[in-house]
Order: sequence, then structure tokens, then C-alpha cells
Amino acid sequence: MNALESMIFYPSWRKCQFREAGFQSEGCVWLFFESQRFLASQVEGFIGGSQVCFLSNSVTPAQLASRLENFDRIVFVAETAWSYNVNYDEISSFLALLKVIQQVRCTEFDIVTVRSITCSAFRAVTHPHDGVFVGLGQTFAQEVDFSVRVLVLERISEKVIYWVLHGTFPSRYPIVVLDDCFLIPTLKRNAAYSRTVSHRKSSYFRTGGTYLVIGGRGGLGGMLAKYLARQYKANLILIGRSPRDQKQLDNLVKNGAASASYEQSDVSDFEKMKAIFKRHPGINGIVHSALVLKDSLICNMSDENLQSVLSPKLCGTLNLLRILRNMDCSQLDFVLFFSSVQSYIANPGQANYTAACVSKDALANILRELYMVNSKIINWSFWGDIGVVASDYYRKRMSKLGIESIKEEEGLEIIEWFLSTKIKQVTVIKASDNALKRLNIEG
Repeated sequence: MNALESMIFYPSWRKCQFREAGFQSEGCVWLFFESQRFLASQVEGFIGGSQVCFLSNSVTPAQLASRLENFDRIVFVAETAWSYNVNYDEISSFLALLKVIQQVRCTEFDIVTVRSITCSAFRAVTHPHDGVFVGLGQTFAQEVDFSVRVLVLERISEKVIYWVLHGTFPSRYPIVVLDDCFLIPTLKRNAAYSRTVSHRKSSYFRTGGTYLVIGGRGGLGGMLAKYLARQYKANLILIGRSPRDQKQLDNLVKNGAASASYEQSDVSDFEKMKAIFKRHPGINGIVHSALVLKDSLICNMSDENLQSVLSPKLCGTLNLLRILRNMDCSQLDFVLFFSSVQSYIANPGQANYTAACVSKDALANILRELYMVNSKIINWSFWGDIGVVASDYYRKRMSKLGIESIKEEEGLEIIEWFLSTKIKQVTVIKASDNALKRLNIEG
């Protein structure tokens, strides 16, 4: 097997049949956001004698705890309407709910959303904002010692709600629930690399092309910018929050870039981003590589912590969609999103980052399936020499877990290969067989 092929995986879903478990309606409460009362009325017709409760910022954690303390099972349901804005009040309410649930010590907690993540069972995501709750829930399941199930429905129906109530599902991973079965996610090794790389006639990058790199000040975005300068004499537009580094721009030109400019901006600021795109027409490719890392257990996580991590990936991607919707994309070859394996493995202490990656992946699906833009996602694993976790601490930590660092030349070759294929999403990870097994990845 080719060394690079051993690192490339694709999302896969295993079909399972429903198994029924006992259920007592009087011990269950269903939670909805105050703004989603219509959804509550729709579901309420299917749930028998279970009680219904509403979440809002006007309900204090103490009040919420008193309402929930007598229930063994709590089911949270969301179907957030599409919007280019993020409702941080509701995200804050959900974070407060997770902390309360740890206090009241229920035995079962379900998080239920509708088409909030990418899955082969349905063509398009319809409620990507709820990917935040999926990502938080995946990690929450690993930080507590009671059952947490994350269920993503294809649609709300009496049959599906019946199985939410009565079905037996694995904890930890997001389970997609259909009318007649449910799907468990995994990652499978991609055997297409060796076959397709030999047939690649040319690069997907254009010589002298114009490329905009969000998060291009450093890390993986900065690495790719250097490569585009050196290999393709590219015109580069870098976007970042840090101050302009003229030395970086000069080095890019010195290394072959036809031009290199820098725009200091927060990608979550729509007006600034719109102005940048107006100043730089004729873009051939966009790379979204921006991120913020602020690791924290959910029990210690503040609203500010969560919002700052969500901002570049969730808000930034929403702004990108909003701009591209009204832009002439005839010269745009691709939008490449750098995401993380966290979308799948959801390590404890990184719930905020997992939520950001899951929602970003879902929005990339909308860009491709509904906006008809060639969007691609790479869920990267550990880079030990480049980016925010390039330190001895993380290298030692990953080594103990059996995870190796991706090398620059490996990552760049995978990017070249991936862009030239019709594959929409891949995960790249270097790890031992034991590590892959532990991460629910089929080696």
C-alpha cells in the first residue's frame, strides 16, 4: 500500500436495524428552544405522556435544574431555521443546559437534530447551525459517565420519533435515524489514491492563478501560500486577524509569487469580508484555514470561550456563503475547507472546536449541494511541525496515543491529489492500527 494512501480515509455509514428497549413516558422530558414552539407542537403529537419544557435566556440555571431534577431521561430537540446569522443566545442556553444536566445526574440524555451533518443518506444538509449541538454533544458524551446519544434525523415523523423514544442506539457517535433503519458513522481507508494519482494529468491549481487564503498568516494556510508561490507563480491574497507582516509578503514574491497582498480582517466581520472580495475580483480558488483553539471541558467552558472558537469556522463560513451567493463564480475553481478529524473523534476538552468543525463541514455541504460551488473538505489530523499545536508537548502527547505528525510534503501532495478528484471529503491521519481502532477508524 502506498504510504500516502494509508493516511487517507473517507466517511462511511454502516446500516443497522432498530432494536426496541423499554420506555417509561412519565420519566422523560422533552426540551425545545422558546423560538421553536412550532417544532414542539409537531413533536408533541408523537410523544404520548412525556412532558415538554422550553429553553430561553430568561430561565436561570437554577430554575432549569429544578425543572429537570426529577426526570431520568432528557431529550433536547432542535431544528434551527437557515440563516446567515448565528443565534448565540440559543447556543449559550444549550451550553448552560449541558452544565445543568451534569448537576441533576439524569441517566439518559438525547440530543436530536434534523439533517444537521453531512451523510450519504440525504443529499443536502438543511439545518447546519445545529451541527454546533451535535459537536458539543459528541464531546459531552466522553466527558460524563451517563448515556448521551446524539441523533440526527432525516426528517421528523411519527415513526422516527417512536424509535427515538424506544430504540437502542450507541452512545458517543452521531447516529443518523431514518424511517426503517439507523446509520453508524466510521472512517474507511480510501483505496482510490493509487489508482487516481497515476491518471492525474495536471494540477488543479493554475499557473499565475489568483488564490485567496483565509488564515494565510501562518499555519497550514501560510504553508500552502508558500507552495502556491513557489510552484505556480500565484497571485496571493492572504486574510488574517494578526497585523500585516511585510517580510512574509516579500518572501512570497521572492519565492515566485506574481503578487502577494494581505488583508487584516476577522473573517466573521461580513462587511469587511465583502469589501475584500470586491477589491480582489477574478479569484480562482479559496482556502478557508482559519481557526481558534481554546481547549476546555464543558463544565468549565464560558460563553466567550465557545463563541470565540465558533467565530472563524461557523460565522466565517456563513459569511463566505453569503458573499459567494451574490458573486460571479465563473472563474472560481474550488473552495477548499481545512477542517479537523475532531469532527469525528471529538476528544474530551475540545467540545468547542469539535462543534466549530462539525458546523463548518455542514456548511461546506450546503455550498456544494445548494449553491453549486465546488467545495471540498479535508479533516486533518495532527501536524507536529506547522500550526497551533506544533510543540513538544503535543508531539509527545500524540506519540503516546500512536498518532504521527503529517509532514509538509505529504500534506501538499494529498491536497494536489484531492483537488483533482471528484471526492468531496477526506480525513488525513497517520496512526498505528491500535490508534485507528481506538478512534473508530477502519485501518
